[in-house]
Amino acid sequence: MLETQKPNTMHWASENDKNFIAELISGKKNKRLIWDGYLPNGKKKQYWENKDIDWELHLTGQLKQGGNLCFEIDGKKYAKAAVVDIDQKVDAKEICSELFSLDPKAIPIKSPSGRWHAWMFFKKAVPVAVAAKWSRDLGMKLAKKKYTIDFGKCNPNHNGSDVGINYPFHSKQIPYDPRGKPYTFKQFKHRNRFNNYSYIAAATNLETGKNRYDALLFAASILHAAGKYKDEYIDAIVENFGTPFDDHKKIQKIKDGQYKTYKLNSETIKRKIGEMIDKDLAAEVDLELAPVAEQLEALELEEYTGTETLKARHWIVDGWMMKKALTLIVGQAGVGKTILMAMLAAALANGQKILGRPIKENGNVLILAAEETKNEIRLRIKAIENLLEHKKTNNKIFIRGLEDQIKLVKFTMAEAKATKEYLQLQLAIKKHNIKFILLDPLISFQTGAYDENNNAKMEQFVKDFLIPLAVENNGCIVAGHHTNKFSMITITDGELLVDHQVALNAARGASSLVAAARFVLAIQPMTKKLFKDKFQDHIKDGSKFTNYAGLIEAKSNYSITEDEIDWLKKNSVSLEVVNEDGESANESLGVFTTSDINKIAKAKNKLKAEKNEAFAKSQIPLIKSLMVNDECTLNAAVEQVVMKDPEFADTNVDEKTIKSKVRRQLVNGLNGSAETKNGMTAQGISYDDGYNYWVKVDNSRDGAAKYFIQRGKDFSK
Repeated sequence: MLETQKPNTMHWASENDKNFIAELISGKKNKRLIWDGYLPNGKKKQYWENKDIDWELHLTGQLKQGGNLCFEIDGKKYAKAAVVDIDQKVDAKEICSELFSLDPKAIPIKSPSGRWHAWMFFKKAVPVAVAAKWSRDLGMKLAKKKYTIDFGKCNPNHNGSDVGINYPFHSKQIPYDPRGKPYTFKQFKHRNRFNNYSYIAAATNLETGKNRYDALLFAASILHAAGKYKDEYIDAIVENFGTPFDDHKKIQKIKDGQYKTYKLNSETIKRKIGEMIDKDLAAEVDLELAPVAEQLEALELEEYTGTETLKARHWIVDGWMMKKALTLIVGQAGVGKTILMAMLAAALANGQKILGRPIKENGNVLILAAEETKNEIRLRIKAIENLLEHKKTNNKIFIRGLEDQIKLVKFTMAEAKATKEYLQLQLAIKKHNIKFILLDPLISFQTGAYDENNNAKMEQFVKDFLIPLAVENNGCIVAGHHTNKFSMITITDGELLVDHQVALNAARGASSLVAAARFVLAIQPMTKKLFKDKFQDHIKDGSKFTNYAGLIEAKSNYSITEDEIDWLKKNSVSLEVVNEDGESANESLGVFTTSDINKIAKAKNKLKAEKNEAFAKSQIPLIKSLMVNDECTLNAAVEQVVMKDPEFADTNVDEKTIKSKVRRQLVNGLNGSAETKNGMTAQGISYDDGYNYWVKVDNSRDGAAKYFIQRGKDFSK
C-alpha cells in the first residue's frame, strides 16, 4: 500500500490554486503517474494508476503525481501543455537565460532529480502533433547548444501514446525566471498572463539594480503600440517585480501618458531584454502581439449559514419603490403618468404621503422630462403642493425639461456607449446628492441604432446605464413608459377583476424592460361603459369618467401585489400665473387623489364575497354526500350543483357558461377564512357540522382533477 509523503508546511502553491493549475496542464483523465521516492539504485520509484490527478495532494507534496499531457475531445487528441526533458544538471542562471533566449515563452522548472524541464503552456488546447512539434523543435535547439535532451521523455508524444512526465508546482518543482531566480506562485501567474509579451515576461521578478523604471516605461510603450495598454497592467507589473518598487511619482508619470512618446522596434526590444537577462535574445520578437491572457479566478461565493443578522429591506414606498431598484409607471398617453410622477417627486422631496402611502425616506429629487417644458413641471409641482398642503423641507427638486433634453446612451449596431451627457449627469448626481431620479418617458433618453422591441438592447439600456445611476448614490430610479391599448380589468358576473398578467405585459416594447424593473405600476383609464354600469349612480359630485384612472400594482418583486384597483380622481387645481404680457392669469392643473369609488368597489366586493360564501354553504350537504376520506373533486361538486341551477333548464344558456359560473362561486365562497381558538386563521369556511371546508390544490395530479374540496376539524368551535 502506498505510504504518502509527509506534507511540506511551506507549499509553493496551495490547494486553493488547484483549479488554475489543473486547467493549465489538463492532461489525460483517469491516468496518473505516481512518484513514490527512490529505489535502492537511486532511480525514481514510479508506476501508473488508473485514477485522476489529486491536485490537492500533489500541491501539498503529500502525493507527487504526473501523467500524459495528451487528452481527447470528441475522439481527437489535444494538449494544453508541452515539455522538454533536459537530462543533465545545469546552473540555474545559465539554463534559464539560455531557454529564454531560444524561446521566451518556454518556462524552466526544476525536475525532481534536480535537472530541468522546459514547459510551454498554450492559451488553448492545440492538436497533440502541434504540442509534440514544439517539444522536439526546442529540444533540437538545446541539443545544438550541447545540452543532453531525453527525447523519449519529451511530452506529449506526437501520436498521444502514454509517455509520462512528473507534474510541477509542488515544493521541489517550481518555475524560474530568466535570471535563474525562482518565481512565487503569484509571479508565475503574472508571467503566464503576459507570456505573449517577451519584454514583460523578462521583467517579471526583476530586482533592484536593473533600472526597473525604464523596464516599466518600455513595457507600457509596448502595450500601447499593441493597443492593449491599461493602468491595471502597469500595477500588475509593479506588484510582480522581485523587490518592492515604490516610486509612486514615477508610476503616476507613466500612467499620465509618458509611455506614448516611446516607440520601440523589434531590435531595440531584443537589446533591452538582453540587458535584463544578461544574454542576447536569439528568438525573434513578435510585435503583432496577441491579447493579454486575463487570469480567471474562481468567483467569490458567500455561504449562507442561517446565523447571519438579517437586515430590513430599504423601502422608500412600501410595495412601490426600493433603494437601488427601478420602478416603472406604465400607461396609455394622457392617462396621468406625468401627474403621478410629479406627485412622487413632490412627496419624495417634502416627505408627504403619496396617495395614502408613507414616504419612508426623503431626499433630493431630479426630474428629467423629455416631453414637458420646465415651466409645465413647475406648474404641476406647485399645484400638487397647494392641493395636498405640502410643507416644504430642505430637500430640493431639480428639473430638466423639453428645452434642454439630454441623451444618455448612444447605440450602434455593435455596442452601446454612455454619452458625454451621461457622464455629466453622474457628476451632477454626486454634486447635488440626488437620491431619486425620475425619467419620463424612458424611451426618450437614448439615441442611435436602438429598437425598443430588441430585448438585448433594452436590457443594456436599463441594466448597464439607468439602474447604475440609482446604485451609485444609494437611491432609486422611476421611469415612465407607454403601454399598448390593452384593458387591464375585466368584469365577470358583475364583479370587477384586475388582470395582473395583462397589466404586466401592457408595457410597450421588449419584455426585458419589465423583467429588469423590480416594481411596475400600471395606470388604467376609466372607460365610459364601466363608469356608467358600475359607478355613475353612486357619484354625486357631477364628475365624469374622464376624471378617473385606476392604479394597478402589476409587479412587485419583494411584496404581494394588491388584488384591487386603486381608483384615483383627477382634481382640477387653479394656479395664479403671469402671462406673456406680464398680466395676472389663471391656469388649471390636474392632481390625483384617492377616490370614493374605492369605497363603492370594496362594498360591492364584500357583498359579492358574502353572497358567494352563502352559496357555498348552501351546497355543503350535497358536497358531503360526494366525499370519500374527507374530500371530493371540485369537478364532481360542480357537475352536481349545476343541475340545481335555475338556468340549467334554459336551452338558451350554454351549459359551459353555467358550469363556469358555479365553479367560480364555489371557489370564491370556499376561499374564506375562520378564526381558531389560538388566534390563527384557518382556510375555508366553517359549517354547522363542526368541520371546515376549503378548496385544495394537489399539483402532483394532472388537469382539473388536481382541484379538490377538502374538510377538516373546525378548531374555531
